[in-house]
Amino acid sequence: MSVLKTAGRADLAAAYKALAAVPNNFLIAIGAGESWWGSQQQVLLDLDADGETAINPDHAPVSGVVVRSANAATLYQVGVDYLVDTATGVISRNDAGSIPAEATLQVTYVPTVPQPDLTRQTLVAEVGRVPVTAIHFIVPFDEAEDPEANYVIVEGAKYALMAEPARMLLMQAHLNASDGVGEPIREYALFSRCTVDPELPPGQVYFDVDDVTAPGVMVIAKQRTPVPHDGTVGLDMSIILEL
Repeated sequence: MSVLKTAGRADLAAAYKALAAVPNNFLIAIGAGESWWGSQQQVLLDLDADGETAINPDHAPVSGVVVRSANAATLYQVGVDYLVDTATGVISRNDAGSIPAEATLQVTYVPTVPQPDLTRQTLVAEVGRVPVTAIHFIVPFDEAEDPEANYVIVEGAKYALMAEPARMLLMQAHLNASDGVGEPIREYALFSRCTVDPELPPGQVYFDVDDVTAPGVMVIAKQRTPVPHDGTVGLDMSIILEL
């Protein structure tokens, strides 16, 4: 079996960084995703003859499940009145509990945000894009030989900034408070080999969907719980490309 060596990974990262020298070659796209990703849902579900019902299977696994009567007047107790399989979203009535047979239930729950489709090359609901403004070679801090190395924190993890090519690239961008305002941000992705309208002003820092003439190749995508973007604050974005 062949193995991609550490030096080879660093060489590939260096080639990617060279591509980033072309303005707007790398863009980070933001999107609204699906409204249910990571957001509390409330539905009415009917128990079948076997005393079972199921939350939308596309939303499983689920968390924070609360079951009430259809009019919300009665709060039922998990383990007493019903059981819930959070992995599948199936709710089962307990015969010894107080839920009537074939009742309609009001169910509140929080869906899990799904992983991006590996073959998809577009966001679910793209809003706009920002250019990558900084790119760094990095490694996990515990792999750095210098305990005094400069570092960054990304999603709670510590990475050392490296002067020489390394197997990981950190790409950073900034979304201004006034750009792409509206729906919460639930997805973002790094695109390479992008092209924007050449008639746009030089140095433009935000591109609407119509400004992008060639969308490029989606390299990394992430779907997440919603981040409000109502025009009050900007957003710093970091994406790590690990080779």
